[in-house]
Amino acid sequence: MGDRTPSDGAPVRLVQTYPANERTFTIDVTVSLAGVRSGPVADVTSVSGTSLWQADFGFEADPEAVLEACRVRFVDAQGREYDTHSGLEVGLDAPIRSLQTCLPEGAEGPSYDYFSDQVTPSEQPRPRSWRSLVVAALPQGVTPVAVRIGFHQPDYVEFRLNR
Repeated sequence: MGDRTPSDGAPVRLVQTYPANERTFTIDVTVSLAGVRSGPVADVTSVSGTSLWQADFGFEADPEAVLEACRVRFVDAQGREYDTHSGLEVGLDAPIRSLQTCLPEGAEGPSYDYFSDQVTPSEQPRPRSWRSLVVAALPQGVTPVAVRIGFHQPDYVEFRLNR
């Protein structure tokens, strides 16, 4: 357990095109991983038998681009994936954590509504670059060897971690 650093901290550009109703959207985002660490995280609790891990990402994208469906997975040495929604305790008093874990809270940028086929701007514009701390609960004793991040499957960027 402890701190893990990416094997290569260089930013990676991810470009994806995906259909939504009669539209086509393009995600063009540059992602970097500053590091991964285990340990307590303020205001986050995991279920018994798990440990919290946190990935520190940097992002850069057009503030007007629709960025939805971000998914982060921690990967162990056997290739098993652990997502950011499993193993976290959420009580009635706990703050609701956005499913858009990659985006700055309160400034997520425009969103797309599949039912109305409308793009809605966010009240607070998303900055061109931002950081995001993403938390996952992994079984105790499991140490991630990689972190994967993507927006629409099957594409993702994988950051291998140093031992």
